[in-house]
Amino acid sequence: MHFKKIIRRIALPAASLMLMFSLAACGQGNETAEVSEPEEYAEDVEEDDYLEDQTLEEEPYEEEYEEQMTEDVAEGPAFVSIYRDLVSEMSDSGTADQFILAYLNDDDIPELLACDSEGSYDHENTFIYTVYNDEPILVASVIAGVDGASLSYSDQYMIRQTGSVTGEREVFSTLDGGTLVEEFRAEMIDTLQTDAAGDEVYSYSINGTEVTPEEYEKQLSDFRAKYAPFTGIDYDGLSIMEYKNGEFEVMHQMAYWTADDTFEELDKMAEGLTGGLALAGPEYTNVTNIREDNYDDGTYFYEDMTEDAITVITNMCYQNSQRDGQAMDAYAENIVCAQVDNDAVITETVEDSELAAKLSYPVYKISYESGSNEDTRQAVGVVVLTDLYTFYYGYSCPIDYFEENADFYEGELKDVELIEY
Repeated sequence: MHFKKIIRRIALPAASLMLMFSLAACGQGNETAEVSEPEEYAEDVEEDDYLEDQTLEEEPYEEEYEEQMTEDVAEGPAFVSIYRDLVSEMSDSGTADQFILAYLNDDDIPELLACDSEGSYDHENTFIYTVYNDEPILVASVIAGVDGASLSYSDQYMIRQTGSVTGEREVFSTLDGGTLVEEFRAEMIDTLQTDAAGDEVYSYSINGTEVTPEEYEKQLSDFRAKYAPFTGIDYDGLSIMEYKNGEFEVMHQMAYWTADDTFEELDKMAEGLTGGLALAGPEYTNVTNIREDNYDDGTYFYEDMTEDAITVITNMCYQNSQRDGQAMDAYAENIVCAQVDNDAVITETVEDSELAAKLSYPVYKISYESGSNEDTRQAVGVVVLTDLYTFYYGYSCPIDYFEENADFYEGELKDVELIEY
């Protein structure tokens, strides 16, 4: 098999965040950073004269200090300082301790998503804020996890709210300035009556008009599918949910920034900094892209298939979520099993000291198998552990073809590099 190198792929994620998500182990048994004293006043100096002299001396110092502060902290757009204050207030009060910025409409101001990691059910724990006319606006909030209550949003700028006291309700809205504009409402309400068989009777409506249960399911399903995937917001993290076979299925798990991380991101916005880090590997001609996802947290997932439909090339970036005390090799295995291939069974894990020296970060080469019978695939890739992100770059193919391609895969993995963009 012959590959021809062309350019290197560089991801373009929107932002970065710290992840608070524990990965489940799979495959092998894995383990679950002198002040001087003031001079005394001269006895022959009157107090008023002293204060007047001091005032004249302090004014230049205060102006110099203010100028220095202006140089040290860039103010940036108005929303930056507003979100700084809001994050500080929510963090100090215990209202929320997890945050992320995401663009929920097409203006230049990101929305602030906030959540309480404790998920307390005695107060609202999940929030969406925006800034409109230089004022913070609470767009939506919910006690996530109670009676099906939830918040989620689509990359197509659709915000989804669920939850009802007596039944089910899904409301889809767009964000216009600081206001939610309802686009679609589906309600299945318990009438508190029973039929002849003793079953509860529900009324079904779409946009306020009563419909049959069949029409209700069809219109709701069509609207969900039109705007999927959605990103679910709650205290467990951010869940990318595809809509398949009438159900939402979690495809990718993210999490929030801490307050300090949020301040750092806001500072970058104030200074106009938008760079990041990506893992670049060899790319090839005549490949077919089978997956290309960029997420708001700065992570991404790419998969390409070679022209002969044998080799799948995976380039993935995930938030660093290594638990305290967890060995790096075990964490690397967990990343592969939980994020690269849910069916992965690890067959070998070795530290790659040569590539680690090149990239200046720990690197582990991991081999694994997945699938069964004629669908069994064998794979090899490298996991790179940086301060904020964990990267994976690797190759997989049907197990019968792996041996003849193994040397090629090994050689190509030596060429991966981290790119600042």
